[in-house]
Amino acid sequence: MWKNILKTFVKARKHSLSAVFLLAWGGFFTAAATAATAATAEDVALAEARANAEGKASDLGGPITINGSIALQGFFSQMSGGKSAAYPYGVGDVVLDAKISENVRAHILILAYQNLLKMGVERQKIDEILYEAYIKITNVGGKPIAFIIGKQSVAFGQTLMKLPNAGSDPSIAVSSYDQVIGLTVSLEKVGFFDLVDASVFETGQGDLKIGTFDGGAIRLTKKLSDKLKFQVSAMHAGKGSSPDEDRQSVGFVFKDGGWTFWAQGIHMAGNSYFPNSNWSAIVGGEYKWENQRIVVQAWYLSEGFTSVSIGYSVEVSQDVFLSPEVRYITRADGTVETQYIVLTSYRFHVN
Repeated sequence: MWKNILKTFVKARKHSLSAVFLLAWGGFFTAAATAATAATAEDVALAEARANAEGKASDLGGPITINGSIALQGFFSQMSGGKSAAYPYGVGDVVLDAKISENVRAHILILAYQNLLKMGVERQKIDEILYEAYIKITNVGGKPIAFIIGKQSVAFGQTLMKLPNAGSDPSIAVSSYDQVIGLTVSLEKVGFFDLVDASVFETGQGDLKIGTFDGGAIRLTKKLSDKLKFQVSAMHAGKGSSPDEDRQSVGFVFKDGGWTFWAQGIHMAGNSYFPNSNWSAIVGGEYKWENQRIVVQAWYLSEGFTSVSIGYSVEVSQDVFLSPEVRYITRADGTVETQYIVLTSYRFHVN
């Protein structure tokens, strides 16, 4: 049923939306051009960007807000066969929010990295470092309706990225779908649900080209209590010559004081990273106290892939964070890998 609904939804809109996006994409860069000159692209990492921007996206005391971080990441991997690898990276992020009017803002997230073992600077294309670029319009017509248009993450899954080094978490391949150009509409208080998010998008991930709008997603959220939230979502991604991909998810998030727990089950077909799997489960928990937090997460994939991670993060001095993480991975062929990751980062905020 989900699949048929999403296919019909996408088919009815994909032709007309192409013209709309050509105009909107140009409008985005016109509106955000002045703001973009206020920040330069730092070497960046997705996990730091998410953590740094969390809770600050709507805190626009002035017309422009800039969050970011510069970090050094050490990665060491030990395989069951005795093989090992080590890589130091320079990473960071810049998250820029420009307040265009009372209900309109532009958002840019720039991500990049540098392998410190390689000589010279790795030249990344603008498509690769511009991870998100969209305009968000809220309170449309004076009602609790919002539109997001541009390069974004679609309305699927819980969008929880709690691990200190979440950017390298392998479960992202099934729990989210991002870096696509699309339109997301959010409506509050729709029937039984407190929030309904729906996306139409083109499925060419990672670039700035406007392709065929052959993807659709919907996410329904219900607060069962002040501490417990329930979400169900579905997504269909048409991929041209590649097999279509379909996903459905159901999950819970529980928050109480410094504690946060989450669980999510995902059914899928046609995933390009894990084509032999048809379901997945993710469970995790986080505890925050003072300037510290600890996170534990486990992920299971039906083809026999498992990943168990434990991470810790502490603010060792003002805006300087130390975040070690250990990840234990078992693959379908029986190979076992242990990953050790340490991230030292400096975060900044300009308002």
